[in-house]
Amino acid sequence: MQINKSMAIELTFNTNIRTAIELLLADEVNPIIDFDGTRYLINISKWQYGGIRWTPFNLSTQEIIGEVTYVYPFAAHNTLKDAIFGPSSKHYREPAASTIFPAFPTPRDYGTVTP
Repeated sequence: MQINKSMAIELTFNTNIRTAIELLLADEVNPIIDFDGTRYLINISKWQYGGIRWTPFNLSTQEIIGEVTYVYPFAAHNTLKDAIFGPSSKHYREPAASTIFPAFPTPRDYGTVTP
């Protein structure tokens, strides 16, 4: 995946999942969200099966948290916050999609535009 290092759009927890998938497929955003010491890697390789996958990594140690990837079956109105923090966000698990810390360039906050 080629990521434009000067991207003005970034994923946030309020991003609609379908919008996030479209942006990721178009290589317009990094597939990560950094929040509270954790980097969330969003994996869309199997999204067409009705679930978005995400893997948490510790930002300071750069190690995977929990050794699993979580799968969230989503509806059209769901946001990434629902997928990562919702009540059923950690119900479905599968072997980790990646154990390598995702070192994608993160956009600088110069008044970024978010979907």
